[in-house]
Amino acid sequence: MTERLEVADPPAQRCGRPAGHRRLPTGLTAAIPQDRLERAVTNLIHNAQQHALGPVEVTARPPQGGQIRIQVRDHGPGFPPDFLPHAFDRFTQADRARATTGAGLGLAITAAIVRSCGGDYGATNHPDGGATAWITLPSTLL
Repeated sequence: MTERLEVADPPAQRCGRPAGHRRLPTGLTAAIPQDRLERAVTNLIHNAQQHALGPVEVTARPPQGGQIRIQVRDHGPGFPPDFLPHAFDRFTQADRARATTGAGLGLAITAAIVRSCGGDYGATNHPDGGATAWITLPSTLL
């Protein structure tokens, strides 16, 4: 798990907005193939970078109820409230007028990966501004 969070960090640096990350406790892993975890987290980071005005924060929380939670927070305008239920739908973008490159598939791909591994996902607007997209995955202790 720690490896994947570190692998997801370089794309953020290329955009000039580094993403921070916190490591999970030693020996804690998510029950998901490594390449799929990398894709899911990278998609969350990339989406945040497209809409953020400041740093993108990546955090991982030790398991609660057998689930690890990974979340990515940006400091942009957040999601329009009526869009939140559709943030992970295919071919959707919150604001087509500001749309950057992309087909609106990144979060949908993340959702499919997470569902296939028995996890969950969602998005919220942070009370202090910006958006938070999160995934939970079954954990395993080594």
